[in-house]
Amino acid sequence: PLPPPKLDYAKLPGTKGSIIIKAVERPKKSFLAILCGDNGEKVELFAGTYRTASGLSRTFILPDSPRSLELQLQGDDLVEVFLVFSQNVFGLEPVTEPSNVQL
Repeated sequence: PLPPPKLDYAKLPGTKGSIIIKAVERPKKSFLAILCGDNGEKVELFAGTYRTASGLSRTFILPDSPRSLELQLQGDDLVEVFLVFSQNVFGLEPVTEPSNVQL
């Protein structure tokens, strides 16, 4: 019998307590947004390309945990991360250079 295929994996930093994961893939780029933290108060945004592994692009610290999140693309670029709260919807504009943002 043949041995099982070897699986490659990568541990995504800062994603303990993950609640929601949204991923989108385009021909040139891929994006992954993870709602996580002790109370769902953090969004970790990862970006990668067809040739490179996904890496942490941005961290958003939220005042409260949203009910859901959605990603808006324009071509191959991520232009907005929408957070759906019980009373409103909030839009985050991602940037390409790594940084931490507290709302």
